[in-house]
Amino acid sequence: MRVLSAYFRIFVVGVFLNFVWEMAQAPLYQPMGTFWHATVRCAMASLGDELIIILIALLGSLVSRSPDWWVRSQTRSYVAAAAGGLVIAIVVERWGLDTGRWTYGSRMPVLPGTDLGLSPLTQMTVLVPLTFYAATIWHGHAKVIDRG
Repeated sequence: MRVLSAYFRIFVVGVFLNFVWEMAQAPLYQPMGTFWHATVRCAMASLGDELIIILIALLGSLVSRSPDWWVRSQTRSYVAAAAGGLVIAIVVERWGLDTGRWTYGSRMPVLPGTDLGLSPLTQMTVLVPLTFYAATIWHGHAKVIDRG
């Protein structure tokens, strides 16, 4: 049950952080329609982002042989999470652009030498370890509350 609770925290924190980021970066993409249409698109994107974070958590669990490896707050774990987020973001952005799933607006900064947006690459590089860290803090806070 402890592991499910940890993954629940990752899910809640990750969806929230990614939704906020998605809404903030929405103007960097081609017009997304009305505010409500953009909100729905950003909500769906944040769920997809969260699937990536859960995948990284599961892969980290397999590699480290620990179901909640990020709780240890080791710098190495967060660097690995950031690197995993960046690699997956590159693959996803390449796929999204190549298939026409999304298009950048003229204000999207791109990674030099590529046509990949800096905002989505930064998003997954920063928010994956930040999600693990925030979930760990929440976990510690929950333990304090449980003790009374």
